[in-house]
Amino acid sequence: EVNYGRSLAVVLIDRLLEAMALLLLFSGVVVTSSLPVWATRLAGVVGLAGMGVLVGLRIAFRYREKLPKTVRVVLRSFPDSVGSWLLRFTERLLEGCAALTDYRRVAMAMFYALAVWSVEILMVATFLAAFSIPAPKFVAATVILMVLNFGTLVPISPSSVGVYQLLCVFALSLWGVDRGLSLSLGIVMQTI
Repeated sequence: EVNYGRSLAVVLIDRLLEAMALLLLFSGVVVTSSLPVWATRLAGVVGLAGMGVLVGLRIAFRYREKLPKTVRVVLRSFPDSVGSWLLRFTERLLEGCAALTDYRRVAMAMFYALAVWSVEILMVATFLAAFSIPAPKFVAATVILMVLNFGTLVPISPSSVGVYQLLCVFALSLWGVDRGLSLSLGIVMQTI
């Protein structure tokens, strides 16, 4: 039997670590380039929020014996069937947070995420060069990946078709790149 709560916790932790790795690479871009202040502030807020969630999950795991008692008090207003399901879900979600206790594994996951994002940045930089887009390749590639990944967190359309391209146009507008060229890049990148 697949434990839904535990699986969700592991996926959530994985996504948060990936986001932290991308934000870490983005912080290198911020230091070396002149991006708008709002972009750096937004990245800082997202980074702090992500770290807050990871720390919160770690703390919740530490107090996993006491937390269900608190949850029971909150769930008294729910019907018994819903309350018991939410309680089991909470307990299983907390079980999945055990992954955060092995700091060596967390560091390895972060290292792998950094490696994967670095390869993705190189891939997008290659697309930018192929399209002769007048923007700093690695900076623009990192910004595009940031905008795409955080902009498509909540699926709006099937496969984010249209949204993906709009986000590419938005990201490249920071360098005044022609919308048609940015749209073409978004179409080709998503297709490939």
